[in-house]
Amino acid sequence: MSWPLFKSTPKSSLGIDIGTSSIKMVELLRKREEIILKNYGEATVADVYQNHFREAEKGSFRISPENTAQAISSIMEEAKIETRRAVFSIPDFSSFFTNFELPPMMKEELSQAVVFEARKHIPLPLKDVTIDWEIIGKEDVDKKRARWKILLVAVSNDMISQYQSIANFSNLELVALEAEAFGLARALAPKEEKQIVSLVDIGAQSSTCNIIENGFLRKSYSFSVSGDKMTKQLAKNLSIDYNKADGIKKKYGLLLGQELGASSNIVRDTLSSFFDILLKEIKEASESFCRANNQEIKRYILSGGSALTAGLKEYFKDYLKKEVEIANPFANIFYQPILEKKLKEMGPSYAIAVGVALRELNK
Repeated sequence: MSWPLFKSTPKSSLGIDIGTSSIKMVELLRKREEIILKNYGEATVADVYQNHFREAEKGSFRISPENTAQAISSIMEEAKIETRRAVFSIPDFSSFFTNFELPPMMKEELSQAVVFEARKHIPLPLKDVTIDWEIIGKEDVDKKRARWKILLVAVSNDMISQYQSIANFSNLELVALEAEAFGLARALAPKEEKQIVSLVDIGAQSSTCNIIENGFLRKSYSFSVSGDKMTKQLAKNLSIDYNKADGIKKKYGLLLGQELGASSNIVRDTLSSFFDILLKEIKEASESFCRANNQEIKRYILSGGSALTAGLKEYFKDYLKKEVEIANPFANIFYQPILEKKLKEMGPSYAIAVGVALRELNK
């Protein structure tokens, strides 16, 4: 018999977020009750390839497994990432979400009932998709039966096959695939969070508003407003290249200052035209949820690369009249103090990678 009896074996996990224009990876290590940031890394399209890592056109979803695997291998080598067991995030725009309520039944009957109900909601044959579900609420009817509220997610088998190919080319063990919304919820609004919060992820290709209660995803809304579209329009309006426009967006954004001179108004007007549309959509979605459920959203958390747009937190707060904060997925993770400033800056864009990495360590 070994000693001590309750010796804790360190456990590591690798979270991989394949975005449109970048891949982010986070390696976490659990030692007893602590979760430690071991390594992280990122590769952009400009670093390794000319085309996007993933594309979504006319309802289809495409990834280049070989090129994506090449980028993943480069990150792992440069960041000295050793963990081979990986959890990949899958984009919300390629997943199908729905909520429904089942009539009174015992918990043991749920699996069969969910599959039967899924046929009514999923716009594809069940043989072409893989479904997953979780209980997000229940109302007891008697000692054995309850009315169950279910969150269902479906992903096409073709897309799953693409991710399996990426893992094979990268020499990784694919432990799980998880929708981005679930990763965000785990990283930013865990079960200990008692308030209803809205996670607003402003991604490169689309934006989402995910409403979370007690760590569970209650509702997910998707919008076409994206960080990439904002930056491209800003570059066009200022007659500058994309990278320079992206830097101006983050540094000056929605603030009015003297440094940019006459361009200051152009920057603010360009970006506010996008954010105003997004805010209107978010407010309408939030109010619809609150009316339907007789509940109130207390707080909004902003993630994604564009969450660091200068002045955005205050802009959202003024419009929504609610508490707003910038995502910090590393808040409950131990790391070297020297990384404090760096992790704060990159936190919003790494929230999904952190969340999916936590999946295996929170079991």
